[in-house]
Amino acid sequence: MKIAVLVNSFPKISETFILDQIIEMIERGHHVEIFARNKTDEEVVHEEIQEYNLLSNTHYPNIPQNKIRRILSAGKTFAVNFPYRPRRVIESLRIGKYGRDALSLRMLHYSQSFKENDFDVLYCHFGPNGNLGSLLKQTGTNARVITVFHGYGIRLGIENGPGMYDEAFKHSDLLLANSKSTIDKLIKMGADPDSIIFHSIGVNINEFYPRKDGVNGNDTDKVIVTTVARLAEIKGHEYAIQAISEIIDRNIDPEIEYRIVGGGPKRSELEQLVCELNIENSVLFTGQVDRSTVQSHLKETDLFLLSSLDEGLGIVLLEAQASGIPVIATNVGGIPDAVNQNESAILVPPKKPMLLADELEFLCNNPDQWIDMGNKGREYIKNNFNSNDLNDKLERVLKGNTRQ
Repeated sequence: MKIAVLVNSFPKISETFILDQIIEMIERGHHVEIFARNKTDEEVVHEEIQEYNLLSNTHYPNIPQNKIRRILSAGKTFAVNFPYRPRRVIESLRIGKYGRDALSLRMLHYSQSFKENDFDVLYCHFGPNGNLGSLLKQTGTNARVITVFHGYGIRLGIENGPGMYDEAFKHSDLLLANSKSTIDKLIKMGADPDSIIFHSIGVNINEFYPRKDGVNGNDTDKVIVTTVARLAEIKGHEYAIQAISEIIDRNIDPEIEYRIVGGGPKRSELEQLVCELNIENSVLFTGQVDRSTVQSHLKETDLFLLSSLDEGLGIVLLEAQASGIPVIATNVGGIPDAVNQNESAILVPPKKPMLLADELEFLCNNPDQWIDMGNKGREYIKNNFNSNDLNDKLERVLKGNTRQ
């Protein structure tokens, strides 16, 4: 198969699930090209980007950020492409269909950067790229269009109000949803239930190592609590930090060390909160790291903490359970699907740092439960989120076989 993968940004350190699917399809002999709206300038990239030479097959639209230059560039793009693709050019300017993407002239640039018409499938991550795939399908591309919805796309659709994804809903051959929560939200937004398939992201369980005899890989007497997440508002890090502060105030034994793995726009604000709570000696901000460093931190972790305000699924929860780590998380979005609730994970309502602290204290005082919770979590991932099984299913879907 020839597969065009449409994404927002590439490469992006936090979107390992997209990278993993691309690599898996390449490993299975398919030709994959990546069409990204934006090129990231992140300092850290995953080593697989270079190993598979992915940037050589990645296409970016040349869109000026300056509005005047963008208008001038759009005029040139219109003049050059209208004689050859008049339908696509006109369609890309329809504000009623494509909203801000059309009004800003970005859709014109996006659509014209897509030169190939012989792909078998357009695999569109996130709703806005489903709209782009819809435009391409309506204006000459014969490929099947499959749109994948994750938490970000759902939140964006809710924020922008009804109708944002009408084109993707109407013209996608299939909609893939990463959790039952996502399915429910898609239906509320107007998607045809019969067009939706539940298809989650998985992990390669062999890349994660369970604790042995209840002992982690760190060489301290401290309880290592870890969060892996981008430092963004939606992740609710301040509530986890407040919970850690409360645990420290309770003087539990052994001592807590809290690691926040990831980078993002809220780092300085969160560091300030840590200082205000006077717990800077117990909290480590690692910054942005690659997947091998994440795995190293998980090897050393006793308890995994995630205080998100919303999640489409939460792949970090899959990775933590694959590593045999007990989980404390918030009961939001697709998280109940991602964990084996009350077996490998304890869930609490969002924005409740005292409840997070209570559960942390319980597990800190009962380390004998860690190994059992960890084993149940790893088994849950093996049975429900094994990437090899899920990629078998994805390959069938991409080929047009939607039988489950």
